[in-house]
Amino acid sequence: MTLPELSVLISYAKSVLKGDLIASDVPDDPTIMRFVERVFPSMLAERYRDEMYEHRLKREIVATQVANDLVDYMGVVFVRRLMDSTGADRADIARAYVIARDSFQLPRLWEQIEALDNKVPSQVQYSMMLDLMRMLRRSTRWFLRQRTGMSTRDTIDYFAPRLAQLQENIGKRLRGEEQEQWSARRQELVKAGVPEALASTVAAAGSLYAALGIIQTARQTDEKPQRVAEIFYEVGARLELPWIIQQVTRLEVRDGWQAKARDTFRDDIDRQQLALTASVLGMEGGPRDSAERVDRWLSLHEGMHQRWRHLLEEVGSGSQGGFPLFAVAVRELVDLAESNSEA
Repeated sequence: MTLPELSVLISYAKSVLKGDLIASDVPDDPTIMRFVERVFPSMLAERYRDEMYEHRLKREIVATQVANDLVDYMGVVFVRRLMDSTGADRADIARAYVIARDSFQLPRLWEQIEALDNKVPSQVQYSMMLDLMRMLRRSTRWFLRQRTGMSTRDTIDYFAPRLAQLQENIGKRLRGEEQEQWSARRQELVKAGVPEALASTVAAAGSLYAALGIIQTARQTDEKPQRVAEIFYEVGARLELPWIIQQVTRLEVRDGWQAKARDTFRDDIDRQQLALTASVLGMEGGPRDSAERVDRWLSLHEGMHQRWRHLLEEVGSGSQGGFPLFAVAVRELVDLAESNSEA
């Protein structure tokens, strides 16, 4: 596709999204309404803020800015794919996008990456943006499927500080292959000239998405997010769930239904990892140490655990099972998550 053709697609995507946003209540959301300030110089925003919010084209300005932001960072097919996979409309997707974006404080990270112009190779910047885009895509989907009952502002205020806490020293929380991948990616970015703090965060993008479910589980179990994270990543390492998700991601899709199935597999694996985490946390007695506690839980479910190990061997053997094989894998994981200590 040529650049002029791509420009036309981008324009149409923004135009359609803007029209739907104007027809919705998104521009009236007190948090999203702040996008109106982006179109004016900062000096005007400081001196004439009240007048800005009384502008008779305020809703149109907000809708335009949100549409531009979403399409510029996520691409022309992002909204359409989410509509197809979740059934949500454009307005709900835009709201979930803003919540996910601000909960992870991505504008700050984008600015840091853009500030590396002429300091690191452009390919490195693109790869970092792509890492964050993948995380934001899954996070937007996650917020679309959740019904927190909170306003946009309250949702961001609840998740943002907890995500920031989990983001700190995340390399020490990751386990197994997931930790090795984070370390390798971080070293690659640092070697290219990326500041260490930014490199650590971007390298963890694939793992940080899970922090949303960790925070939700912590809320449901009345545990601290850090404690839930320890168990979560330990469970993932013992059952090789990050590896399984990688195999699912590599599935070739030939139509929309297979694409939806692949997304569903990933979502189901994430949900079952959280369910397993809650089960380990809720186990009566047992050691406090995360690794020992997970070992204890697995020993109480040895039969189901061995079935899962056999299935991992089947996947690792290069079996051509494809989508049916992973459907069975997800079912086995559900059975393990739903098993109890008497099993």
